Amino acid sequence: MDQNAQAHLAELISLARVGPHAGDLDAWKSRAFGGFSSAIAALRAVGAVGPEEAEDWTNRMMVALGEEPLEPLESIPGVIRLR
Repeated sequence: MDQNAQAHLAELISLARVGPHAGDLDAWKSRAFGGFSSAIAALRAVGAVGPEEAEDWTNRMMVALGEEPLEPLESIPGVIRLR
């Protein structure tokens, strides 16, 4: 994984762990996850993050936001599945 990409994703997760100081927690989580998802998509588009790494980082963000990690997608022989 690209070190700059790793540093950026770690910073986003660090901010998520701090959380909002006030206001609507659900709206804040939605914005935080939306920004993170956009960052992951951009990093994947330029090849800085692979599919497995993206899933791992997404689960880290889910935990940082106080949510359950995503369940792994069912493996189907000969089929590539992405979330």
